[in-house]
Amino acid sequence: MTVFSITDDQGRILYLIPLIEDITERRSAENALRAANRQLTLLSSITRHDILNNVMVILGYLALEKRGPQDPGTKALIERLKTPTRQIRELIEFTGLFEHLGSLDPEWQTLPAVFGRLQVPAGITLADESAGWEVYGDVMLGHVFSNLLDNSVRHGATVSQVKIRTEETAQGLVIMYEDNGVGVPAEEKEAIFERGYGKHTGLGLFLAREVLALTGITIRETGKPGRGACFELMVPKGSYRSGAAG
Repeated sequence: MTVFSITDDQGRILYLIPLIEDITERRSAENALRAANRQLTLLSSITRHDILNNVMVILGYLALEKRGPQDPGTKALIERLKTPTRQIRELIEFTGLFEHLGSLDPEWQTLPAVFGRLQVPAGITLADESAGWEVYGDVMLGHVFSNLLDNSVRHGATVSQVKIRTEETAQGLVIMYEDNGVGVPAEEKEAIFERGYGKHTGLGLFLAREVLALTGITIRETGKPGRGACFELMVPKGSYRSGAAG
C-alpha cells in the first residue's frame, strides 16, 4: 500500500490518501512465466539428451570403421568427420550448463565462496583479493568465473597466476579478473563477447555477458596485450553489499 499526502500552502498535511495496488495479475503472470520456463527447460533437457545419444552413436561407428581396411581417401574422410562431431558434442554439453539461465530468482552470493568453488588447474595459482563482498546475481554467477578461468587456460598461453580483486567506485563495485598470460589483442576486445566467436564453442563469453546482464552487471576486457587479460565486471549500486551485511 502507498500513501499520498495533500498539503496546504504552508506544507501542512490536510489529507492522507492510501493507494492499494492489486498485484494479483502480476503474480499470475510471474507464475505463468516460471511454468513456461520449467517446460522449456524440460524440453531442452530431453532434446539435448537425444542429440547427445545420436552423436555418441556416430562417434562409435566412426571408431569401428577405423579398425577395418581403408584406402587413404576414406581414412582422411573419417578423420575429418570426427572433429565436427566432437565439436557438436562439446557444444551440446556446454549449453547444458546454462539450461536454467534466468529461470531461478537471483540471490546474494559471497564472492570468496564463489571463487572457492572454482576448479583451478594444476600449475595455476588463484589469488582472491575480493575483500568479502556479496553480489546479487544469477545463480549461474559461478559459471561466469569458471568460464573466465577456462578462457585463461585455453588462450592465455603463458598463464600461471590469476588474481581477482575489487574496487568500489562512484558507479558501483568493480570486480577485476586478471591473469598473467598473453592478453587479448586490441581489435578483439569486444569481438570476444560475440556469439560464435573463438576456436571452442564460441558461446563462453557471450553467455557470460548474458548471465551478468540479468542483474544489470556489465563486463568488458581492459587488459594490455602482451601483459595479460583483465576482465572488469561492474556491479551497479544496490546489487552489492559488505559480506558482514548478510
